[in-house]
Order: sequence, then C-alpha cells, then structure tokens
Amino acid sequence: MTPAQSHMVKEALAELADAEYRERVWLAADGEVSSPEESFCQLFDDSGLGHALDSGGGAFNASIDDKLRALDQLPTKAAAGTPAPRDVLDHDEIDVVRGLAAAALFEIIRLEAGSSA
Repeated sequence: MTPAQSHMVKEALAELADAEYRERVWLAADGEVSSPEESFCQLFDDSGLGHALDSGGGAFNASIDDKLRALDQLPTKAAAGTPAPRDVLDHDEIDVVRGLAAAALFEIIRLEAGSSA
C-alpha cells in the first residue's frame, strides 16, 4: 500500500475503533456526519484495501490482513437490510468491529514504526 492509502486505512480504522466518535458522526449529533456504509467504503473501497486483500498479495502482513478480512465480513451481519445507524450501533457485532479495527490499527502503526526505524 502507498503511504496515502495506508493513511486512509488508518483514518477509517480509527473511526471504527472509537465508539464515541462513531456514535457522534453516525447519528449526526453535532453536525459532523458519516455513516456505517461510508466508514466501510472509505476503509475498503476508497483506500484500495479491498482490492489489495482480494488480489492475493495482501496489504500489510498476514496478521493484519486476517483482521481486516474478518472486519470486512462483519458489516453484512451488523448492517443486514440497511438498518438505521442507531440499529447498527446497538448491534451485538459492533463491539467485534471496534475490537478488530483497534487491533488492526495498532498493528499497522507498530509495523510502520518498525519499518521506518
């Protein structure tokens, strides 16, 4: 992944990992607006991550890529039938999304710090 793509991935993962931010923007509580669909689109489509994972070459390393692939499977469960953002936030899978996003973000930051040392 290019540095720009990696930056987009990290931004999207940070949003998914931050419960307070996610609730604020997905519910448009303070004028800042996002949605579950937009968060996952930024993560997998806009950044090129989905293509990198599907191409067989991977995006980061096996551990991170496994977390990202697992994360890619969850929105279909949590957002089945395109529910309201509140329904997605209240879904049982949202804690799994948060945990996977946080773990993947941590590993990416650690990987990049190690590669720049």
